[in-house]
Amino acid sequence: MKTLLLLVTVTTFCLTRIEADLSPGSPNVCLVHDTVLVSRRVSATKPYEQVYYTSCTDIINLFRCTRRRTMYRVQYESKWISQVQAVYRCCAGYVEVGSYCQAVCQPQCVHGICQSPNQCSCEAGWRGDTCSSACDNSHYGPHCLQQCLCFNNATCNPVDGSCACLPGHYGDHCEFFCPAGTYGESCRQTCQCQNGATCDPVTGACSCSAGFTGPYCEQRCSPGFHGDQCAQECQCQNGATCHHIHGLCECRAGFTNEVCGEPCPEGTYGINCSGTCNCHNGAVCNVTTGQCSCPPGYSGERCEKECDVGFYGPNCLKQCSCETSPCNPRTGVCQCLPGYRGKRCQHECQDGYYGLNCSHRCTCRNGGTCSPFDGSCRCPRGFKGEDCEDVCPQGMFGDGCRYPCDCANRAQCDPVSGVCNCSRGWRGPTCSESCDHGHYGKDCKEQCLCENDASCDPVNGDCYCKAGYMGRFCDQECSPGYYGLYCKQQCLHCDNGTTCDRVTGACYPSVLSGRTGDKVESLDPAGAGKHIALIIGVVIMVILLVLLIMVVVWYRRRLREEKQKRLNGLPSVVYQATTRPNDYTNADDIVAAAVTDTKSPPDLPNPLYRNQPAHGGRPVPTAPPNMTNNVLFTSFKNLEMEKLGAVGGAEEHVYAEADDYKINRDPNELGACGGSDPRYEDMRTKLTNKGKGVFLPLSTHSDSDDESYSSPESPILLDNPYENDTFGSAENIDAHIYDTIPQRAPYTIPLPDRIASSC
Repeated sequence: MKTLLLLVTVTTFCLTRIEADLSPGSPNVCLVHDTVLVSRRVSATKPYEQVYYTSCTDIINLFRCTRRRTMYRVQYESKWISQVQAVYRCCAGYVEVGSYCQAVCQPQCVHGICQSPNQCSCEAGWRGDTCSSACDNSHYGPHCLQQCLCFNNATCNPVDGSCACLPGHYGDHCEFFCPAGTYGESCRQTCQCQNGATCDPVTGACSCSAGFTGPYCEQRCSPGFHGDQCAQECQCQNGATCHHIHGLCECRAGFTNEVCGEPCPEGTYGINCSGTCNCHNGAVCNVTTGQCSCPPGYSGERCEKECDVGFYGPNCLKQCSCETSPCNPRTGVCQCLPGYRGKRCQHECQDGYYGLNCSHRCTCRNGGTCSPFDGSCRCPRGFKGEDCEDVCPQGMFGDGCRYPCDCANRAQCDPVSGVCNCSRGWRGPTCSESCDHGHYGKDCKEQCLCENDASCDPVNGDCYCKAGYMGRFCDQECSPGYYGLYCKQQCLHCDNGTTCDRVTGACYPSVLSGRTGDKVESLDPAGAGKHIALIIGVVIMVILLVLLIMVVVWYRRRLREEKQKRLNGLPSVVYQATTRPNDYTNADDIVAAAVTDTKSPPDLPNPLYRNQPAHGGRPVPTAPPNMTNNVLFTSFKNLEMEKLGAVGGAEEHVYAEADDYKINRDPNELGACGGSDPRYEDMRTKLTNKGKGVFLPLSTHSDSDDESYSSPESPILLDNPYENDTFGSAENIDAHIYDTIPQRAPYTIPLPDRIASSC
């Protein structure tokens, strides 16, 4: 019951908050109707048994007999009713975030926000349905819709469209070459060219003026050349050098006469051709100095060394333009390594290919990515294997299936995300929480249909009935003659026209069908007192019962003393007796009415009895099965208590008077503690002489677990204008106390102990 109350409270709070945060004018808000439970507090009167002693003719018990009478207390219980409420909630495809409704996208947006259901608004630099693809080099901005304006092969920023210039260029759009004297990236490097040479803005290579050569134009033209870029050949013969600018001949070693027309013989050099050349790999020996002129791809004093990686050409002076691979040392052609392609080996293999010249096709499956170098597969989440052909085994998930699942109760784990797919009857992130009471099935979304407080199987919703009920939904009471769990036990021990309780199987008179009371003993006197053994057994049982009662009385008295200590000093409610009209006429008729009329309530003057439902309207609740027959019958004093409404708030009664026996009487006549009424005493005498009792009202069973309503010292709270009345503790309450019930509002004064039971 407490769990249900908490659930209703939370639901009411959530609905109230939604109604407060979301309004009809808010975007994406819809009007829906929900059914909620509303608590109603009702009272019920519950009887309990009080034991007292009186004088009698029982010699065995020293002329002292035990008697029992029924007392009453009022308890309250909460009942729930369904109520339809109109609330505003987020429309389909939206969820509540704070005070507004936010769209939901499936799958989720990677680099963007969900603008409307299943529609992403991408961030700058991203495109695609889920904003997971980057812009190409010619577009930028949200969804890559804007065209880049970068020149000279500059790289475009996919977010803001800014240009990253290649070496040798500058400007917002890389449209300018570097100024004279600078080169390289962002033109930040200074040229090293000499002798008036110009500098290449990209590489920094020098373009020499006439008569000069070398990397930085720091050298004059080689012997035999002159002019611009040393391209003009001197007129001097046989390797003679001329002026580097105007070309006048200067003979060198290895040649003779004015024009140097006679060279040294092959393999010799120097003055008078006295030196011997020592060049390798087809290098040419300078006849003047003996220096080797290496062919492309070689370097060194004798051309014995191949070019270092990244260089090629004569004397290995030229730098390769390859980005990721070496070049041919002779020609400078790029020789791409496995995994690269293109003129400068600047591109990796296209998707699905790998190896040398990207000539091999990848074998990766299930969305695995292939290495462009060796073809090895990188598997996506949820897969493994050389070709990503295997799904993660049960209990593992994630990259390489390396992570163990954390799912309980045989739940399946998603191999990609590790999310648990709960079995029926379980819920929660790890499927470790069972369904709440009243729900079952997949994700606990199905509503149980069990009635009469039956429990529900969390897996398939089957109902487990409590004793006294049967049927698929426990909505049927046991058939007559059967009782217990699922009504499988047969009542074979009830006789003499009695019926059995459908829950406990206890036997009752047929006139009390549906009530709680004592089992009706057999009325057949045959065999009574005929067997000595039976008599001895009964005597022993009586002795044991007396001892047990003495122990119980001593224990209860001790408990009452302890409780009274805690109650001392508290304020009490005291009532003032007053006169009331006597509306009795004939005791015989009242007794007859008490026994026979159990279907329609009389028109009682007490307002607490008016508009009460007829006994036939609902089943009369039952009393505990351990009560004796004395509980069902009581003296005329208890009848008077019933008539005055001392058990106000009880919903069902067996009435002890009828309309035919009511009269009006003078309000000034004394009654209760204010005096003796002759008609009252006459009725008491007739009832006593007849030896008959009257049926008392029995309370509706309550599920309340509040100890304050069950303790004998607790106030008796009535669902009437006098609901704060207090009668004191049970041990001081006698039957005649109900003759002093006040007919006006109480007043409060402090009392040291209990309220006196006398007037």
